[in-house]
Amino acid sequence: LSIDDLLVPEVFALHQNYPNPFNPVTKIKFSNDSNDIVKITVFSLMGEKVATIMNKNLVPGTYDVSWNGRNTSGQVVPTGMYFYKIESGGRSLQGKMLFLK
Repeated sequence: LSIDDLLVPEVFALHQNYPNPFNPVTKIKFSNDSNDIVKITVFSLMGEKVATIMNKNLVPGTYDVSWNGRNTSGQVVPTGMYFYKIESGGRSLQGKMLFLK
């Protein structure tokens, strides 16, 4: 536990996933500055929803959420670029990641 873990974030922020490129799992790190529902969705390059990897109420803090490269049906997605979008309190941020089989 570091001093950073004890501080309450003052911003809504999204960090680059790690590792990237990834197979089979990547972690998406984000900071939430309010007590609100946080939703994280993965989309294909074509804008199709691939998976919702988080949709729950969180207190302010910094979090890591993992994605296993699987879609909503549990199937492994094709190799390629994907976008991840985090939404909370009417705000949204997005990043991109590369899945390699």
